[in-house]
Amino acid sequence: MAPDGTVGLRVTKDEFCHKVVRRLGHGLVSTSANKAGEPTPAVFSEVDAAILRGADHVVNWRQDDETRAAPSRVVRLGEGGRLEVVRE
Repeated sequence: MAPDGTVGLRVTKDEFCHKVVRRLGHGLVSTSANKAGEPTPAVFSEVDAAILRGADHVVNWRQDDETRAAPSRVVRLGEGGRLEVVRE
């Protein structure tokens, strides 16, 4: 939970993630791949080692993939359903 009491939800396009969630029958709780204010990693090798050490589990999937990915779009759903784009 963020200091302002909000929670972020991510909907991924990755088919592997879709399969994991379908198999579990529910979503997953995860930290971001970066600390607030730090650059967003574009590939696994850029994820801070402290983030990885703090995770309960890190899936051995695409860790060697160096395909640069754009950061997720982040939106905030406000009062009355107002949608605010936090990061495009």
